[in-house]
Amino acid sequence: MVQVKEQEIMDCMITANRNGNIVCTQGGESLAGLVRAKEKGYVSDSDTVILNSTAHMLKFISFQQMYFEDSFPPEFEVRPKEELKNQPLKISPKTGKDRYSEFIKEVAERIAHILNLKEK
Repeated sequence: MVQVKEQEIMDCMITANRNGNIVCTQGGESLAGLVRAKEKGYVSDSDTVILNSTAHMLKFISFQQMYFEDSFPPEFEVRPKEELKNQPLKISPKTGKDRYSEFIKEVAERIAHILNLKEK
């Protein structure tokens, strides 16, 4: 059996979520176990591995929020990694426009600005 710590579970949960695979803490535990098994030589680069966790991430959204805010109780022994923090940003129109196409254009421009994207 491969043992993993809470820190590894949360780091793997956040890593998976940042890459579009929305997982809960059990999904993070599955990925952390795979990482540890690979480190110990139980899994090789040529192996095909499938991880499955059926719990829904929204059930554990508070754990992700604690990671972003570095607010875990001390007994969890979890110290968030700055490079994994990816807290959602609320983007809404600056003005009270009700027109959907104008809203989409304005939000797209604000996202491009946040990401420092330039037009070609």
